[in-house]
Amino acid sequence: MSLLTSHSSANRVVDSALVVTYSTSRVSGYWEQQSSMGITVTSYDHMWEYHRRARKSYRYVGMTEAAAKTCKDAMISLYTRSTSTQEWDSFNGIWTTSSGSSIPMADVAMSHNDDGSYDVVVNVYEDDCRMSILAATATSLFSSERSRSYDGEYEVEPSS
Repeated sequence: MSLLTSHSSANRVVDSALVVTYSTSRVSGYWEQQSSMGITVTSYDHMWEYHRRARKSYRYVGMTEAAAKTCKDAMISLYTRSTSTQEWDSFNGIWTTSSGSSIPMADVAMSHNDDGSYDVVVNVYEDDCRMSILAATATSLFSSERSRSYDGEYEVEPSS
């Protein structure tokens, strides 16, 4: 058997296709908006928490060790995603969003097979969160996340 020296769609086996789900939860707590004098203008006893979760499991099979290492590095790079953070702005009474760090959102591992070949197993497990004062359409809060690539697959096809 000839081992593959690279990874491509030809040796990709999808175990679970991309599934993206959205959820909304009402969160109890206390948030207030203050004037410049520090006086409470209004307060909130609940907010809305939105989650976007993406799952996909697949593997690249039948490679040499060097090809599997290259594939593993490429998958780690692909699924190291930029995140954002949110903070309550009590002066303006809004949630502000800023760039966060980059974190891996998939488990990527090499496995050595009995026949001497190597596989790279990828398990995507993204979970992005947003907060809002008002109930909203969950998909509208995750526009940049919706355009992420899942190794050639997309939640929403990119525009030409």
